[in-house]
Amino acid sequence: MAELGRRRSVSQSLLRSLLESQLRQLIPGEARPLEMVDLGGGTGGLAASLASHGHTVTVIDPSPDALASLDRRTAEAHLGGRV
Repeated sequence: MAELGRRRSVSQSLLRSLLESQLRQLIPGEARPLEMVDLGGGTGGLAASLASHGHTVTVIDPSPDALASLDRRTAEAHLGGRV
C-alpha cells in the first residue's frame, strides 16, 4: 500500500501486510472498494493507506488531537470523502 510520505513502524508494516493478505483472500480476483471501521485509529496511518486503495474507512478514536492529525493527513493525501 502507499506509504503517503510517512515512516511506518515494523508492527504497523506487519499489520498492513497481514491486512492486505486477508483482503486478497476475502475478495479474490476482484478489487472492489470496501467500507471499513478502524477502532482506535489514532492519526490514521492505516486508514489513509486503505483509503488510498479506494476503500472507505471510518476512524474512531477518543483523542481530538489524533483526529485533527488524521484530518491533516487525509487532506494532504487528497483522500477527502474516503476517511
